Amino acid sequence: MIDVVSIVQVKAYARQGGLFLSLAWLVSFALILLVPKSSWGGLVAMSSPFLVGWLLQRFRNEALDGAISFRRALVFSCLTFFYASMIFALAQYVYFRFLDHGLFLTNIVNQAGLLAEVYKQNGMPTTDITEGLTLMGQLSPIELAFLFMMQNIFIGWVVSLPVALFCKKKQR
Repeated sequence: MIDVVSIVQVKAYARQGGLFLSLAWLVSFALILLVPKSSWGGLVAMSSPFLVGWLLQRFRNEALDGAISFRRALVFSCLTFFYASMIFALAQYVYFRFLDHGLFLTNIVNQAGLLAEVYKQNGMPTTDITEGLTLMGQLSPIELAFLFMMQNIFIGWVVSLPVALFCKKKQR
């Protein structure tokens, strides 16, 4: 039997968690754009599974008296990543549409230049890199935001499996 109250409860906590996760992603995105030589942006992004795990444990302990099944933990994690991806995509669209002025593509080109040097050193052609950059430069702001949103949702679903596995806890 479907427990509507449990579904509403998981969705409510996942929306709150999605807001926190999207804020972490926004900080990561800003760090990557503003300080591209630093690894802080990547570290903040890589902390996402730990943040979702902490949010899941908080949900488990506050709302469920310390016990959560794997299935409910998985649903919470997936929904948290989904809501965060939606909020982050909206923020990215606004950024790409009104604030970017080519900064993102410039950073990508600079990073690809470093990658092209590695390709050349190993005797590999760099045409794939230049074609990819050309295609990325032709994307509209909504297409870029949608691309990142789908990537975040997919990675979130994959990451949700181990997060739910580690955070599940049976009742005593």
